[in-house]
Amino acid sequence: MGKRGEAFLKIFGAVYREYQDTLGERLDFEDMVNRATALVESGRYEIPFRHILVDEFQEISAGRARLIQALMTQNAEARIFAVGDDWQSIYRFAGSDIHIMRNFGREFGGVFAGHTGVHHTVDTGRTFRSVDKIALTARRFVLCNPAQITKTVVLAGEAEHPAIQIAWTRRETGEQVLDDSLKALAAEPAQPGRKPTVLLLGRYRFIELDMRSLRRRHPNLAITFKTIHASKGLEADHVVLLGADSARFPSMIVDAPFSPLSRPKQNTTPTPKSAA
Repeated sequence: MGKRGEAFLKIFGAVYREYQDTLGERLDFEDMVNRATALVESGRYEIPFRHILVDEFQEISAGRARLIQALMTQNAEARIFAVGDDWQSIYRFAGSDIHIMRNFGREFGGVFAGHTGVHHTVDTGRTFRSVDKIALTARRFVLCNPAQITKTVVLAGEAEHPAIQIAWTRRETGEQVLDDSLKALAAEPAQPGRKPTVLLLGRYRFIELDMRSLRRRHPNLAITFKTIHASKGLEADHVVLLGADSARFPSMIVDAPFSPLSRPKQNTTPTPKSAA
């Protein structure tokens, strides 16, 4: 691991010991998951469930997957129903392992007629938010990653005009180009008595602009700023992606060589092109 890896372990060890000392006899979330798993595996807890439902399955961790497997092992009649989307996985830093979903059949599938990993997939590919000019562009971008599960996208509708526009800027012209873009949005037809909503998105928090000044210059728009992660699930009439350059989308900041010590292992082998 080299000197950086050794330094990381030294610092991490001190932080971990201090955390455990502060925690004392109390339980954190992972403690609860691990203890629940041990109770099920030992038979001290007998499950009354026949149906196990898991939402946001793309964010599942190895510890939580082990708990589900223990529940299913204890009751041969138990069935798991999981809902998730590997295109939306963002919590790897917190321990989630997307490869559990991508190998759903191997991890949770049943046995039937001599076959293992038996499971059934329902592709809920309909989007109620995005028209063709946005949804299909996003799909092409996401599938540049060969490890993504391929999905059919059923569109919310078709647009007559381009829905994505690129405004080229330099460092010194960025603010002026944004102002011009917002003026153009404010000039578009809008519902009477309602300001069009504009969501400014940044890869990092430090990209946020002077929102008070921006709103003062564009009083006919309802402008907000959020990071990409904080905006998940939200909508707006117009979305402006700030700083969309190769240094940020995708981020060019590589993981430290010792990051596998604290994260799930990364699978570099593409999975079969079928949803889990």
